[in-house]
Amino acid sequence: MPTGMSLHIGINYLDANHYTDDGKPWEGRLAAAEADALAMYHIANQQGFAAKQLFSREATRTNVTEEILKASMHLVAGDTFFLSYAGHGGQVPDTSGDEGDGLDETWCLYDGQIIDDELLKMWSTFKEGVRVLIISDSCHSGTVFRSGTNRSTAEITSARREDGSRDKNHAVKKSSAVREAVTNQTVNGTQYRFMPTRGAYQTYKGNREFYDEILKGKNINVPEIKASIRQIAACRDNQLAKEGKTNGFFTETILIVWKNGRFKGDYDRFFKKIHRKMTNWWIRWRRGVTQEPWTEEFGMPDAEFKYPFTL
Repeated sequence: MPTGMSLHIGINYLDANHYTDDGKPWEGRLAAAEADALAMYHIANQQGFAAKQLFSREATRTNVTEEILKASMHLVAGDTFFLSYAGHGGQVPDTSGDEGDGLDETWCLYDGQIIDDELLKMWSTFKEGVRVLIISDSCHSGTVFRSGTNRSTAEITSARREDGSRDKNHAVKKSSAVREAVTNQTVNGTQYRFMPTRGAYQTYKGNREFYDEILKGKNINVPEIKASIRQIAACRDNQLAKEGKTNGFFTETILIVWKNGRFKGDYDRFFKKIHRKMTNWWIRWRRGVTQEPWTEEFGMPDAEFKYPFTL
């Protein structure tokens, strides 16, 4: 019997000793990230995964890394690892030139950001034939699971929008919300899951030695990714992910489409339904949200890895 392990991260507040905005400690308070993680945890349990959750102060860089590497050691061909993240997305300066927009995407874990390149190296530790599903309800999340120039290394097999077209996630103008989001995580009355641009710079500057040490090791001996990786992200790298009172906009849509397990179809159909609901003109007008979910597959192709949340 195939085995499933899952990890669900939800961060409603950050360690203000590490994060800074406007020269002041910054907790980045959210209302619904932990609820999103709990929702994904329940889905995983219902689907037979051995599920674990990390909330806020538990979701440290060390704890998250240890849980991912633990899964990579235990799982073998035919097994599945399901990872979900809900919280702030961030960006740090790209020091190696591998990112088209000059920025590395991050997840804002409790005590420090984890960078896309670090995640990429972790995916390379999974054995051939293992399936990895990643769902991220955070800003700038389109390629947070890999670095910008590792498409050949990671054997990217597809990157697409709901309409089937393929494009480069970075090669688009930043959304109006991103352009305005310099000093506040609320734009035009809507709260988003991101570090304000000013805060991102100040956090990097205040911890420069820490981040530069991580960035210095980028793209050095990155092994081939032998697992099959499938990611579904709340938005593209140039966009922001909307926060909600009970769930993030993206997670809320996933739950609506999933219908408590009554959804029928493969991942392509699942994503198309999510995309259509999130980009519906009425939703955009009513909620004032411009947020386009993104999906991508990389690593080794696996024709059997096609049904949502299934072992």
